[in-house]
Amino acid sequence: MEDSTRARPVAGSSAAELVRELSEQVTRLVRDELRLAQLEMARKGKRAGLGIGVFSGAGLLALSDLAACWPPRSSGWPPPWPRG
Repeated sequence: MEDSTRARPVAGSSAAELVRELSEQVTRLVRDELRLAQLEMARKGKRAGLGIGVFSGAGLLALSDLAACWPPRSSGWPPPWPRG
């Protein structure tokens, strides 16, 4: 990346040169901000993906626990209701 902090003399610069420099600096600023936003979103996406994975795993564990505790129909529970 270019060094944008170097000082340039303004007194001897023409208006066209100043506008050109301004345009270059704004373009560089926008590109850098977009790159930063992409990196931040990637980091947040990884964190959200991890949270979704943990939450899904907890749901599957709860479902398997429920299935393990559910008595089979052949055990006689619940008792059959009289047909009448």
